[in-house]
Amino acid sequence: MDYQEALASLERGQKQAGMTVKFVPGKTTGGWLSDETRVNLAPVFNASPAQAVEKPSIQDMRDRMMGAPGSKKNIAKHPLQIENLVIDGVATRRYRLAALVGQTLPTVLYFHGGAYYGGSVAGAEMLCRALADFAGCQVISGPPEYLFPAAPLACYRVLNYLHEHADWYQTTPAGFVLAGDSAGGGLVLTTAYLDRVVFATNWVEKLVLNHH
Repeated sequence: MDYQEALASLERGQKQAGMTVKFVPGKTTGGWLSDETRVNLAPVFNASPAQAVEKPSIQDMRDRMMGAPGSKKNIAKHPLQIENLVIDGVATRRYRLAALVGQTLPTVLYFHGGAYYGGSVAGAEMLCRALADFAGCQVISGPPEYLFPAAPLACYRVLNYLHEHADWYQTTPAGFVLAGDSAGGGLVLTTAYLDRVVFATNWVEKLVLNHH
């Protein structure tokens, strides 16, 4: 079974190594919350009376998910090359030390948090800048917001594409590091599971997770 066949099988909800995956019934687009989840989250995002919304929309919640104040401080010390890339249909942002442009570097794939419906690469900007500066690697930040299982499959798709086009992206074809915070940490574990168990590609070397 090749990658596309395995992917189609996984999307159909068949069991793979004891794991069953299915789509949310009746929902085919990103950015959807169940009514129960919306009710449970509303008090958190209405903590400030000045910002209170009787029935906050997903966009209301996203707009308030901008990260802690400390996350907006740029601690990188050296010039960086930062560019937006679409990798196999997935929107990402790449960070490299300007002094290392053109060199083959190991890659850290960073998956931002956001409860699987919010967050953005902008919220993880300063952290990714610091990683690229201090670790001397290239950092590729994402992934997009999709319903499960589309989100982890999109993460794996980026990993797969980077492996197959390592020369083009000036990266090593294996030994990838997956890192993420909050919901991104969940995507790290799921992507690693796809790499190690479901597709048995073994391209991921290390995981770095932060849950808060």
